[in-house]
Amino acid sequence: MNQEIIERGLALGLSRKTIERMLDAKTFSEPVSLPTMKERATMNENHHLQKSHGRYYFKLIKNGKCISHPLDIDLEKAKAKRDQLLKEYDYR
Repeated sequence: MNQEIIERGLALGLSRKTIERMLDAKTFSEPVSLPTMKERATMNENHHLQKSHGRYYFKLIKNGKCISHPLDIDLEKAKAKRDQLLKEYDYR
């Protein structure tokens, strides 16, 4: 049975390694936990900051609306202001 599946997979253009991974029961029994949008955003130390024309801006999408505020030219001051805005918008 597995040989037939492998042959079909190869005919479809899958690599042998991919086919073996797909046939491995352990791969499908382990739950996959992907990072949330918030976790992905906070992985970057400059999250919610965008630089445009030499100035940093605060950007946040909340309830489908884009919130934008000009912050500062200095990155460290912009980060401090960003953190304050995130608290104001209840972004934990």
